[in-house]
Amino acid sequence: MGYKPICVQLLARHGSRTFINSHDYDGQTMEIWQLAKEKNMLTPLGEQLKEDIELFIHENARVGSGELTQVGKEEHFGLGNRLFNRLKPLFTSSNTVSVITSGVKRVVDSAREFINGLTVHECNIQVSNEKP
Repeated sequence: MGYKPICVQLLARHGSRTFINSHDYDGQTMEIWQLAKEKNMLTPLGEQLKEDIELFIHENARVGSGELTQVGKEEHFGLGNRLFNRLKPLFTSSNTVSVITSGVKRVVDSAREFINGLTVHECNIQVSNEKP
């Protein structure tokens, strides 16, 4: 006859994020690159690195230090989506899904994307979003 799922529990960390305190290291990274250039120590590939460093610094500033990236959002949306697809019987009634976070923005954002991935399907569940 097999088994019938009655409950599921997921413990997840936040999704991919930018570096915390990247501003502490962004300037140092560029200084190291500049020093290597001044000493003629860069290979042709190393010369191209400046653009990547500048883009990296720009994107960290745009998203925010330690914040969830688009990749991180997609990771948690996918977790919710796959969970629903694998355990549909748990989500066909008026079951309540409790989501508990630490309250840190990147964690709350990850949880929100998980819920979005879970509830993108037409299902009749109630989401209770809690903090400890």
